[in-house]
Amino acid sequence: PKTHGYDTVAAIKAMYKGRAKVFVAMGGNFLSATPDTEYTAKALQNCDLTVQISTKLNRSHLIHGKTALILPCLGRTEKDVQES
Repeated sequence: PKTHGYDTVAAIKAMYKGRAKVFVAMGGNFLSATPDTEYTAKALQNCDLTVQISTKLNRSHLIHGKTALILPCLGRTEKDVQES
């Protein structure tokens, strides 16, 4: 990118105002971790797409944009054991 991105607070404000339309989270419980959950919830709902890459379900998955993806992943201490 030619310009710097947003920090957390600026990203929430940009989503709220409709300037950011896609939200991607890698782990964590973003909604519950922010100080103003109601404002953040409205910001997330303004997104066209929210993507959360998570090891387990959390409350952040309940508040999402127009289209939402929850992509499961293994935790850092889990082993991917398969028959093959």
